[in-house]
Amino acid sequence: MKRLLVTRDAERSEPLAEALVSVGIEVISLPLTRILPLKTTVPELNKVRWVVLTSVNGVRRFHECEKKWQATLPTDIRIAALGKVTIDAARGLLSFPVTVAKGRTGAELAAELLQVDPAPGIVLWPCAEKTIGELSKVLTEAGAEVIRWPLYQTQPLSAELIRHELALLPTPDAILFAAPSAVNTWAHSIEQPFERPCIAIGSTTEKALKQAGATNITTAETPDTIGMMHAVTTVLGSDATSLPSNESESNHA
Repeated sequence: MKRLLVTRDAERSEPLAEALVSVGIEVISLPLTRILPLKTTVPELNKVRWVVLTSVNGVRRFHECEKKWQATLPTDIRIAALGKVTIDAARGLLSFPVTVAKGRTGAELAAELLQVDPAPGIVLWPCAEKTIGELSKVLTEAGAEVIRWPLYQTQPLSAELIRHELALLPTPDAILFAAPSAVNTWAHSIEQPFERPCIAIGSTTEKALKQAGATNITTAETPDTIGMMHAVTTVLGSDATSLPSNESESNHA
């Protein structure tokens, strides 16, 4: 059985692990970072028309601040969410409906939002402290006012701890990276960081891998379980005669 190392916690890797086991690939998890909440003040919210959510951590932290923001957000607020896991988290935790739920990148999500609402006004973006991407740029160029609201930070684990944990795991045949922060932490922790094929969850992570010196990179077409599954089986092969289509998942977005 081929093995894939996923550089995040087992809870977030579980849907992918279940899908890959069914086609003869074992998933082992090695978290490289941890999420820390930030102390933050609540921005002016009474004129916000959209909230864009690009990560599960953003959804969770936004939900945790509910008592502070619930009374000040307009009742007709609309949610735009990126990626199936984030969409599911938003629908499960938040009391507002998810209006836009498409796109593989922040830029694509912004473009979809602008199709629904060409003049979105004030857009609130609960995000990580060092979030990067094109979402804010696309919306701003269209005339929107984007309020970045950093609610959490990603902190790398120590190189010593990562090397220790890695030594206890079976040798992987490929490594999946789900964020640029994971790429950078891995590169600074492992002596020969990219001797195995690398799989990137999206274009931003792919860019980080290239900057860190990786050359054997396969990038998932979509940042969801099916997209990652197709990328992994492209690299490692599959015992299945056919793989699921992304169409069924996108129909629920």
